[in-house]
Amino acid sequence: MISVILGSTMAEALLAHSSNVGRGSPKLDGSGDLQGRRDRFRIYKFDTIFCVSTMGLQIFIMASVEPRASETENFLKALHDCVKNQNQDVFFAEQVLRFAYYTGTSTRELMADPQIGQLVGKCMGKITTCIFHNAYSFDADHGPYYLILRSGLQYILDESKHESLVEAFKSQRFQTSIEKFDQALERWKNSNITSYDSIIHDDSELIRPTTTPKEHTWWFSKDEF
Repeated sequence: MISVILGSTMAEALLAHSSNVGRGSPKLDGSGDLQGRRDRFRIYKFDTIFCVSTMGLQIFIMASVEPRASETENFLKALHDCVKNQNQDVFFAEQVLRFAYYTGTSTRELMADPQIGQLVGKCMGKITTCIFHNAYSFDADHGPYYLILRSGLQYILDESKHESLVEAFKSQRFQTSIEKFDQALERWKNSNITSYDSIIHDDSELIRPTTTPKEHTWWFSKDEF
């Protein structure tokens, strides 16, 4: 019987020196020979081995389990990047809002880490600049992206109880920026987007996701299509 192993070069080298390669038939129930291979591949971050048998050919596929950063970790990293970078305020603030949206949508625990509130406070100047910039340079082609940014901002507003943040949200500059941004979104939403945009967006990009609160009214509802 022929055994074909698909994996990294390092994994293949390890398997080539295994006395089990090419001998017998690995069991699909995770025991015996296949279990032994799975244990060895854990060293190289291969946790799962899939075995596909067809026409006398067995193919082993090692699935990598390199840990993926959680949404909260990505949000925290975006905040740190925003704080430490002195240039490109809009770009780094957008990353904060984008990951705030993903974190708020997936966990609804945006401020689970105590340091997040402090970092958001340090980013408020850049976030305000970002909102102001996007309000006055609104590009209809990027409408769905703005919906994500606005919802990310709303998640921050809803969960920010830190005193410094409450005061920052009351500032005239921030209030003006978010008001102008909301007006730009409303104008875009009320327009005939199928002809207004040079890029035709898929409905799934425009309709409010089921995981997003109904209070986020800048999204389209299914009834509006």
